[in-house]
Amino acid sequence: RVVIVDAHPHDYDHLADQISRADVEIRFVPSGREALAACLTHMPALWIVNLDLPDMSGIDLRTMLRHRGIRAPVALVGERYSMADEIRARTAGAEIYLAKPVHHDVVEAAV
Repeated sequence: RVVIVDAHPHDYDHLADQISRADVEIRFVPSGREALAACLTHMPALWIVNLDLPDMSGIDLRTMLRHRGIRAPVALVGERYSMADEIRARTAGAEIYLAKPVHHDVVEAAV
C-alpha cells in the first residue's frame, strides 16, 4: 500500500496505471492534514509526499508522521529535480528524494 500526498494527483496517472498492474494499492491524499488523518486508518509501506503541500511542507509532514510512530519510508518529491531540494529532503531525513514524473520501478523497489 502506497499513500501519495500531493494536491495534484494527475501528476501520478502514469505511475498509478503501472503500479496497479503490480497489485500495489495507491491512495491519494491532497493535503498534509488529510494525510495525518489517513495514517490512523492506513498503514502504507511507502509514503510519497510532495515537498510543497497546500497546508504545510512535505518535510513538516514527514516529521509529524515520525512523531506519531510511523516508520514507513517517506519519499519527498519535487516538481522538478533540484539539488537544493534533494539536499533539503535528505537533511530532513527523507529516505528517498524523487522528482516528477515519478517512475514505477523506483516505487516498486521501495515497497
